[in-house]
Amino acid sequence: MARKKQVVAPTPHKDRLLFFDLLKILFIAIIVYDHSQLFILRDFNGLLFSDGWNFYNIYINGLTGIAVYGMFFISGAVLEYSYKRVGTWESYYTFIKNRVTRLYPAFWMSLILGLALVIITNASITAQIFVSSLPDILFEYTGYYVLLNQGPGLINNMSWFIAAIVSIYLIFPLVSDTVRKYRIYAIVAFMIVSFSLRVLLLTYAGSIPQDLLWRWFPLCNLFEFGLGIYIIQAGIYPKIPNTSTVLRELVDLSFYVFLFHMIVIWSVIPILPKTGPEYIGVIAYFLMMAVMLAVCWIVMTIDKKIQKGLRQSG
Repeated sequence: MARKKQVVAPTPHKDRLLFFDLLKILFIAIIVYDHSQLFILRDFNGLLFSDGWNFYNIYINGLTGIAVYGMFFISGAVLEYSYKRVGTWESYYTFIKNRVTRLYPAFWMSLILGLALVIITNASITAQIFVSSLPDILFEYTGYYVLLNQGPGLINNMSWFIAAIVSIYLIFPLVSDTVRKYRIYAIVAFMIVSFSLRVLLLTYAGSIPQDLLWRWFPLCNLFEFGLGIYIIQAGIYPKIPNTSTVLRELVDLSFYVFLFHMIVIWSVIPILPKTGPEYIGVIAYFLMMAVMLAVCWIVMTIDKKIQKGLRQSG
């Protein structure tokens, strides 16, 4: 029988790194801004966001595309920094369980809120939704709604990210060991695989049964995820700890903003002005951000209690 690899469990007392915390806030701010910019700063937005440049179908939607893949880079780096090795089936099960229990309660709360808002704001079509889409609604709670090939999410447009991040978590030990063994050669191979798949899937999206594979399929996100793992293993990252309590709270809040922002946007935008001077759009944007932060702060408070209860119950 092969000797078991050494397992290093996550270390709760490890310092959180300022570099990755700031990157996470920046990337999420870019994504949320692009999804909720309304009619402000038209020239600037047209140049740098979803109506702007696409880099050969490798990074699409300008800054937002880079920010989305940047989230996988941060995930790889933070996992490698926290876990190091996951070398037995027991530790692998614990690792996946920890990741899933961190993600799904907040995700399910987003679906509950989104469904409640649909019922409140669209009462005339509520019955139709439940009759025609109830199986889809239930399936979205698995996090893999994208498998139905009916869009990124029925209730929460960010549902696709749950499929993407859980799928990449599943192969984290394999990716980490591959990077440890082959180092920069592994990263070059990952880049070739990810870039080639993204170009192929985006170029021929209309003729591929699963047209959102480029968003969630783990091999499409492998390069950025592996690159995050590589810089931790190589030690080539800023090692300044994040010692600010306020900043740590903002980083925690950013996770819920990322997960809930589309639901809040859909609910608030119908009551905001669509035309007028640009300053009206700026005011409306900041009002919407205030609503979003308030909602996410409440959800974060609830979820922290849920997470504490889950830890105490083992």
